[in-house]
Amino acid sequence: VFLVSLSDLASRLPEQKIVAQQLAQELARSDRKTAADACSPVSDHMALMQTAEADFTDEIEKVLASGNSMDQATLERLFQRIILRLEASWEKSPEQQRSFGLLLTRLRTFDVPQFDLLMATWVNRLLQMQSRPEMTQVFGPLISFGCLSLRDVLLGSVLAEEKEVASDDPKISRISQEALGLLVAPINLPEVVTIEEEYRFQVKQAHMQRDYANEVLTIIRRAFGVIHQHIESDPRTAFEMKPI
Repeated sequence: VFLVSLSDLASRLPEQKIVAQQLAQELARSDRKTAADACSPVSDHMALMQTAEADFTDEIEKVLASGNSMDQATLERLFQRIILRLEASWEKSPEQQRSFGLLLTRLRTFDVPQFDLLMATWVNRLLQMQSRPEMTQVFGPLISFGCLSLRDVLLGSVLAEEKEVASDDPKISRISQEALGLLVAPINLPEVVTIEEEYRFQVKQAHMQRDYANEVLTIIRRAFGVIHQHIESDPRTAFEMKPI
């Protein structure tokens, strides 16, 4: 918490830009276990992936620790395998949800641009799904862990809404409300995130609200616009709108 607080404070002081960058790097390092000193690529050790489901996390940890470089094809294969198990964990095991989220955070350090592209594609696909958990449950821990950007999720939610032709589509109503909740509401997942990680998420929310005022305003307008449409079409639906 102390390191997160220092990083947040330094980011608010223009004259401490270099210090802020150093603290951000130190924070990222503190979230990642020390990688192996050997320079062997992770792709050389993909045989370890043939393992039972119960041992999946341990085997992935071994793969990630087996080298400090990774080609894009290997990263994508690992990403897809972890994502499949992450999605399966949402309704079964908070402990596994946390474990797979932290694995994604470690995987990101091997190739940040490629990882972020894969993550953006996954976020867009997930937002289109009719049956999924709430955005706070799905994205909140990943944002706190540092493998997903709050801004990217919110921008993705706007794009997902714009793709829908029918403005009264229930999916749009849900995305709008959940995006606003992700922007302002706390994480209430004590079995998935620690108190320190909850605080880190609040810091990221504060940064988003401070640094991207126009985008935040768009999120708020869309959410309240949907509510207004519901009330106009049927005043009784005002009582059915889920509170943030």
